[in-house]
Amino acid sequence: MKKPPFSSIIAEAWQPILLTITGILGVGFVLLYRMAEILPSFVQEEFVILSRSLNGVLSDPLFLHQQIIQKLTFLVTNNELLSVRLPSVIVAITAVFGFYLVISLWFTRRIAIFTSFLLIFSSWFLHIGRLGTTDAAYLLPMCCLAAAAWLHARRKVAVSSLGLIVFGMTLLYIPGMIWFVVPILIWQRKIVLQTLRKLHRWQIIVLSSLIIVGLLPLIIALGRNPMYILRVAAVPDNIAALQAAPNAALQTVSDIFLRRTENPLYGIAKLPHLSILLTTMVSLGLFAVVYNRRLDRFKLLIVLLASGLFFSSVSSEFSEVFLITPLFLLAGGGIALLLQQWFTVFPKNPFARSIGIVLVVSAIAMNSLLGATRYFIAWPHTPDTAEIFTSNEN
Repeated sequence: MKKPPFSSIIAEAWQPILLTITGILGVGFVLLYRMAEILPSFVQEEFVILSRSLNGVLSDPLFLHQQIIQKLTFLVTNNELLSVRLPSVIVAITAVFGFYLVISLWFTRRIAIFTSFLLIFSSWFLHIGRLGTTDAAYLLPMCCLAAAAWLHARRKVAVSSLGLIVFGMTLLYIPGMIWFVVPILIWQRKIVLQTLRKLHRWQIIVLSSLIIVGLLPLIIALGRNPMYILRVAAVPDNIAALQAAPNAALQTVSDIFLRRTENPLYGIAKLPHLSILLTTMVSLGLFAVVYNRRLDRFKLLIVLLASGLFFSSVSSEFSEVFLITPLFLLAGGGIALLLQQWFTVFPKNPFARSIGIVLVVSAIAMNSLLGATRYFIAWPHTPDTAEIFTSNEN
């Protein structure tokens, strides 16, 4: 079969490429906007990241991607604040792209755009994506999920397989993510193997070499200290952690939806991570899950939520960010269900259908404005926020 000329490929792909670049620049602008002004100095958690050295990577390679980006940024800019926080920004941008791909595949592009706005302008995401902590690393599973979902749908099989391998390797350096990567690879093993069989020998050699080099620091660390696997797998520190898991799980749920444990680093007073609108959409999404429980996508969501709640409750190494991100996928399901029911009531009335879309867009716009105001205006001017940043100034 004759391949289409390069000019034809460009003619077909220029719009998606332009939209992708515009989206990346837009999300990057939001995440970098007034960063030096709102986050004027390091917090204690960022000092821990700053103190890590690549010299010790063979004994403690966890969050390797963060260390590499941090050191490269510092070499280029000589700016410690930016070098610590830029890894989180890059991960957050990548996660939004993966999130959009998942939602557009599971629902529609319209739902993907709506839900992406809810994610980007939520105060929770702005906190996670702009701080130089390890929390942002737990946004990366969304990229691996996107590659797996597209692979499952036979979309861009070669690119999806490569993305699954690359993001899978990256996630192995994040505590607890081995329990996410291995099942995903098992789930998509047939398609991955079929793709590998189509590769030339030299391509297989190059890919195998990249995998070995990518996992070499982790392999060396485990060879030096086999017990290091406990940190990699986010195994609970002791029996007491398991005993306290039910109470910790209830507190995690409360932090997300009802009343958060007060920590000025991640929000104002005791306001929950998710807004009322997001909580409502998540509730509708849960109803959609129950209604369509036989679909693989919803089974996967239930597994992600259950595992995220468990590990965030029993392990101090594991971040609840892994649990919260799939909730936005549920919110996308809630919006899809809402519009579907509206269009069922008004199947042929264009004015009524437009009213439904306008109402949804208005609600998302108001929620986005609330989230941006809560982060960019209210949070920096609270005394507790000012204290944690000014007290750590050099």
